[in-house]
Amino acid sequence: MFDPKMLGIMVVVALLAGMLGGVIVSNRSADDGNAITFTLSAKIDGFEGISVEGNEEGTYEDFEGKVNPNLEVDPRDTVKIVIVSGDEYSHDIKIDEYYVQSELVSSEDSDLEEESSIEFVADIQGEFSYYCTVPGHTKMMGKVIVGEVEKPGPALDVDVSNIMVDWDVTGTGVGSRTTPITHHIWLNTTEVVAELASPPYAPTTFVYWTYNNTVPGPLLRVMLGDNVTIHLYNPAESTQQHSLDLHAVTGPGGGAGILRSEPGETTTFTFEAIHEGTFVYHCASEHIPSHISKGMYGAIVVEPVGGLPTVDVEIYLGQNEIYAHYSQADMNAYGGGHNTFDGAAVQHEDPTYVVFNGKYNGLAVDTINLTEGMSARIFFTVGGPNIASNFHLIGEVWDRVYYETNANPMLDAETVIVAPGSALMIEMDFELRGMYILVDHALSRTFDKGCLGIIFVNP
Repeated sequence: MFDPKMLGIMVVVALLAGMLGGVIVSNRSADDGNAITFTLSAKIDGFEGISVEGNEEGTYEDFEGKVNPNLEVDPRDTVKIVIVSGDEYSHDIKIDEYYVQSELVSSEDSDLEEESSIEFVADIQGEFSYYCTVPGHTKMMGKVIVGEVEKPGPALDVDVSNIMVDWDVTGTGVGSRTTPITHHIWLNTTEVVAELASPPYAPTTFVYWTYNNTVPGPLLRVMLGDNVTIHLYNPAESTQQHSLDLHAVTGPGGGAGILRSEPGETTTFTFEAIHEGTFVYHCASEHIPSHISKGMYGAIVVEPVGGLPTVDVEIYLGQNEIYAHYSQADMNAYGGGHNTFDGAAVQHEDPTYVVFNGKYNGLAVDTINLTEGMSARIFFTVGGPNIASNFHLIGEVWDRVYYETNANPMLDAETVIVAPGSALMIEMDFELRGMYILVDHALSRTFDKGCLGIIFVNP
């Protein structure tokens, strides 16, 4: 007879086992697999490979010194993973799918042991994470790969050397002009291969869809009362229809109904700029979230008559999500390659990357460099397609924040929420020299998914 009390006891025992740690060995048994032992040094920056024993085929020549190496085994192998203390912190190792978790290890100055292990029979084929359960040790994660699993293909030759829009290319402002003019703006919708991640990360390529070969597309600048004609050219080699929806436009679809260009076609649309502010533009062809995620968004600034006040430097930044089959941690473990778009992840709003200017930690590798005492203006646009930005600069306060307008700024803001499909303008002074860190303060996006930038303020 089923006893619900017994079920409760079993659940409590299982929870206590997970909480208390210990060497938990899978109760499965191997019929004909090999025995293989991996030894890893547990460090806060990742598990570092030390040695492999029992590997008759010799597929781990580069294991020693590799951080968070893939542990590839055959089905039915008996797998033992030994961790030894590699720094002054406490660490363990756990694999959820095999119900194994080690005891904590730490240095000789601690009461903890310096070595611990887990052991299991690899009877579930697939790809599983091993990781440290200590809060904050998020860099300590790798993969156990059992049997044949799909891996990323090799990196592709790039069409564009750098997908990131130059942060200091902010277009030509109105200046002191007061008389309306007519603008002709040419945008090319391109489908290009570029690097999503570059060293020090494993080189990773991705197929972007862009305006004029950058993410975000170019910053467009006009004056209140100007007439603007957009020429949208979609090259013949494109695989998709592309289009343009400008949030600065008053009229159905923001121009998207007219600016739908098939491969090899140019479409044209004219509007009058009747609203001041900083606005998003983006592709509005099916499937809209996919087009935006791959890079098809940017910002248009409608300046007041007579232009914006003069500042020392202007900065153009954009944030969007990229949905791909492999995280950058996976790509690093594989040594890089080509990452492909994941349409299901878009629908589930589960981004693989969240990036500034189109690239994983791109503005932390190619940093923004300013001079102490500079006044700055930042144009910040969020393409989305799905999540808002929590825009923050560690070590600074946004002096004046203009939400989609050139008037009535919010003063002294710490973190500003910018909705997907929205943009803003920030003005501020960099009074003190030092390093300042741009983040999305939903911090897993920053530290795990690549939404990180650095501003150096030099003497």
